[in-house]
Amino acid sequence: MTRDMWNRLGLVLGAVMLFTGGCTEVIRMDPMVFQATDGPDGLQVNTMDPEALFQEGKSAFRAQKYDESAHIFTLFLKHFPEDSRASNARYNAGLSLERLEEWDAAKFHFLAYTGGAKDVRDQIDGHFRLVICFRGLRDWGGMKDRLDILRKLALTPLDRAEVLALTGYAYEMQGHMALAERSYLKALELEREQEDPQLFKSNEHLAMAQYQIGEIYRRLFDAIAFRLPVERMQRDLHDKSTLFLKAQSAYLRTIRRQQKSWAFAAGFRTGEIYEAFYQDFLKSEVPSELDNEEVQIYFEELRDQIRPLLERAIRIYERNIKMGARSRQGDNPWIEKTRSHLERLKSLLAEEMERMEREKKEEDAQPKS
Repeated sequence: MTRDMWNRLGLVLGAVMLFTGGCTEVIRMDPMVFQATDGPDGLQVNTMDPEALFQEGKSAFRAQKYDESAHIFTLFLKHFPEDSRASNARYNAGLSLERLEEWDAAKFHFLAYTGGAKDVRDQIDGHFRLVICFRGLRDWGGMKDRLDILRKLALTPLDRAEVLALTGYAYEMQGHMALAERSYLKALELEREQEDPQLFKSNEHLAMAQYQIGEIYRRLFDAIAFRLPVERMQRDLHDKSTLFLKAQSAYLRTIRRQQKSWAFAAGFRTGEIYEAFYQDFLKSEVPSELDNEEVQIYFEELRDQIRPLLERAIRIYERNIKMGARSRQGDNPWIEKTRSHLERLKSLLAEEMERMEREKKEEDAQPKS
């Protein structure tokens, strides 16, 4: 630069100082990161604006592009760890990875988020997300420990109900069925104590609690097989029928909560226990003194008596499929399972009707005395 150019520049700067009157106002801007990368045209320099990067991550998350949002929020944390939005970026990175079921990676972020959280509400949110991560990892002890921490914090009534429901699940997965049921029932009892339980009704964890009560009774129902002698079979029938009704009641309550994913599961299970009852009757022990012909007659009569169970299961499966169609959830895994069972039962019922028709024709063909 020539001396003349320096002189001109000095005049310009002097004029600026004159018109601004020595103004010392400072405008603070978000820091920017310059990143150099090798491109097809040589070295390229890109800028990263933290505000734009954070908003880009939020947009990706809202669009359910969780791979992309996880990458963006992780990039934000790498380059802007001191930014005021870093804590939110940490939480959102964990949430993105949770949606991808990358539980260990999500747990890493939520542990960091919870450890740095100053606000109690943020701590509660972080611990809840860690509970979900431990559940995804099937670490029931870790899940229960985190729930014990949550129980000591200043929880809302809904928070307490959720903690009870999730504690029940941890107990159930550890094989403590009585403790699990007790915890589920306490969660639902807390809901009934509320003046406005609508917020509770739509909660997925409370829907899960109601569903899992049905699951506990269904497993006990499945464990009972009809065994001779007749006195034992009568007791088995009484106990199995009682458990059947308890499971059915829990599943129907789950459906009435209208929490879609759990409602579809409960709809399938309701049909399935009717189907299972039908199959268990057919598997029941038969007195050894009966000959082959008598056994055949016995089972033909038994099928006629228990056919309503089969028909009821079919109607329930059909309703569940319709519920899925109304909710535009026809590809839900529980709806697909329902469809598979329905097709099999319809085929079985068709065979039963053909057998009845064949027997009727044979009976009509017999000479009358």
